[in-house]
Amino acid sequence: MPKQHCPVCQNSITPVARYPNYVCAECATLAESADGRLVEITNANIWGGIQLRYRDTGEPHEETQVFIRGIKCEAREARFGGVVIQALASDGRARPLPEH
Repeated sequence: MPKQHCPVCQNSITPVARYPNYVCAECATLAESADGRLVEITNANIWGGIQLRYRDTGEPHEETQVFIRGIKCEAREARFGGVVIQALASDGRARPLPEH
């Protein structure tokens, strides 16, 4: 079985070919806006979509780009529901998989 690691903490995670750079659940709780405010990322409702809100005020965070331990990431709705956060390269594309 192929191995996959969280691109932030490098812990082993369940391999998912569709999301080769997805961030583990623990690291996802550390998502911040560009100005360093913690961001909560949830489903918008039962029909789909995601919403990002600042944890300190509950106000919407309009960007889907977040940072986790300084790594630029993108939050998106997962194919069959839920939320997925993937690490991005500096050009905005999915980061290449590290060699393990």
